[in-house]
Amino acid sequence: MARIGGESGITVLLPVGPGTGAAALRSALESMRGQTLAAERVLVLANGLSRGEAGVVGDVVASSAAEGGGAGIEVVELERAGLAGALNVGLKRAGTALVARMDADDYSFPRRLEVQAARLRDEAGLAGVGCAWEVVGADGVTRAVMRPPTDGGRLGWTLLLGNAVAHGSMLLRRGAVLEAGGYDESLTRAQDYELWLRMTRRGLRLGAVGEVLYRYVERSGVGVGASSSAQAEAASAAMIGAWADFPAADEGARREVMQVVAGAWQAENGGGVVERLEALLDAGATREGLMALLWARDKFPTGPRRAVEAGRRARVREVAGRMREAGAMRVWLWGAGEHTRRVLEDGEDLGMAVAGVVDDAWAGASRLGYVVAAPSTLVEGEHVLLSSDWYEGAMWESSRGVRERGVRVWRLYESAGG
Repeated sequence: MARIGGESGITVLLPVGPGTGAAALRSALESMRGQTLAAERVLVLANGLSRGEAGVVGDVVASSAAEGGGAGIEVVELERAGLAGALNVGLKRAGTALVARMDADDYSFPRRLEVQAARLRDEAGLAGVGCAWEVVGADGVTRAVMRPPTDGGRLGWTLLLGNAVAHGSMLLRRGAVLEAGGYDESLTRAQDYELWLRMTRRGLRLGAVGEVLYRYVERSGVGVGASSSAQAEAASAAMIGAWADFPAADEGARREVMQVVAGAWQAENGGGVVERLEALLDAGATREGLMALLWARDKFPTGPRRAVEAGRRARVREVAGRMREAGAMRVWLWGAGEHTRRVLEDGEDLGMAVAGVVDDAWAGASRLGYVVAAPSTLVEGEHVLLSSDWYEGAMWESSRGVRERGVRVWRLYESAGG
């Protein structure tokens, strides 16, 4: 096992908050012990734990340390729960040039630190590097593989459209994070995303490697694309704040964007306008270039998006056919989001009337041309189609009481049975 020592080494920051399971923590620590490039140490940041929880963490850490074969493990007990504050304590205590993030219920593959450290060694201009990562459900089934842009320039402007990296997957230059001010302790959510945006606004570059080196485990059965209201609000505030600081194009750059957009109008299916605008943004991101890219993606969808849309529509037609065979004359759509908007736009795929839209979170609001109903208003014999690509599993669990009342609830992706 290789090791980088002293000031050039790696310290792993592993926060443990209330509710963390002993088995998950043990697995996370095991993944750090199994690295082909060993960290100097792991700081387990015991973050606002009860006495009983702290005892469990202590037992797991002692057991892991006794097994040896990896970094030294130190428990840092913090009275006040707060992820940002815990990570700032870890940043100050780490005596190494690099810090690796790791979440207590996730898993790092053996080559993770070695591959990421090599990227930082080869590109001195990078302040941090993530990796491709897999999303695994609570049942152990892989849901998706997420691949952030590997190029620092592209990742920089991609972050303006959402967080493309898993927090726990990052290897960071400690000095760069401290120079940027560390984590914002006023935030209870999206602290990582706000930090990435703040670092890029300061001219610091983040990158990623294309190899899948990290496993993110879904929390509470909710997919990685899902978000709590607090998380969504914090992330939105960080993103919109970054938009306000995004530079406008000078006259030359504006003309370049204009020429690409004008050419798209004259070519079949945009003539590769998305790729051309992405290249312009890679060379130097501007507000006008980003706006033009969003326009082009909506106006001229790429091949993969067209394929996804075709697959969704085919699935809707298949399941709707089975619903009609089961006697459905009309259908309720469960979910008031983007997925339902697209289903409604292609309403002929259903082959039956839409009775309305139901959604716990939006009940009573006007959405998509309907006043959204609460699921509790559904009656026996009604047919409901779960309409979501990310939340279907959670919706299915939420519909248990509705199904017990005799409402026929149909899954679109995982099962067509109602």
